[in-house]
Amino acid sequence: MKLYFRKLLIMCSVVLLSVALFIYVSFSGFPWKKYTVGKEIQAYLDERYDQPFLIKDRLYNFKDGKYGIKATLVKEADLQFTAWEGYGDYEYIDYYPEAVWEKQVYDDFEEIVNKIYPDHTMYNASTAMGFGNELVKGPEIPSYRDVDVLTSIGISTRGSVVGNDSEFARMLAILSEIKKAEANIEVSFHYYRTTEQKIEYLHFDRTIINKITTIEDVKKMARMSVWVNN
Repeated sequence: MKLYFRKLLIMCSVVLLSVALFIYVSFSGFPWKKYTVGKEIQAYLDERYDQPFLIKDRLYNFKDGKYGIKATLVKEADLQFTAWEGYGDYEYIDYYPEAVWEKQVYDDFEEIVNKIYPDHTMYNASTAMGFGNELVKGPEIPSYRDVDVLTSIGISTRGSVVGNDSEFARMLAILSEIKKAEANIEVSFHYYRTTEQKIEYLHFDRTIINKITTIEDVKKMARMSVWVNN
């Protein structure tokens, strides 16, 4: 009887271990494949952009079963991006150009934002993902001003724009600077009404920005909505 229970315990342990291993691999991938694919993608990046990259982390997307890496330039460690196994005609997909464009936009308008919105609580820049592999063949990355890619900046501050022309004037100053860039940039402003726990969200795409010249234009053309900040 003792032997029977011992065998049963061993079998249950094996089953549980197998299930745990299956779940781990399903969500985390095979460790050996993470390593080998990571090295292959690193070599691809080094060759495509003719400069050395470092692997910061090895990734696995359980939704599509793709392996990838989080990478950075050896000479610019704060510029991080992801690269993955590809599909179709692309052996690999990387988002290095998008990371470069995002940094370019951020750097181009950081001083302006700091000057016009010294009280801002957040300033960020982003770019539409998935265009780099089509628009950039490497090794040089063209400026975001020279490629047809959507970029955006977001500015957050406290207060409200309701009945507040001084805030619309600040928005006009930012939008006027964006217009000078002659690039596909959209802008969003977030105003936090801290006493009411609400957020006023105002959005301007490139088409609207091109038409704005006065404070009244800003008021009239802003796509505004109010969110509850839970």
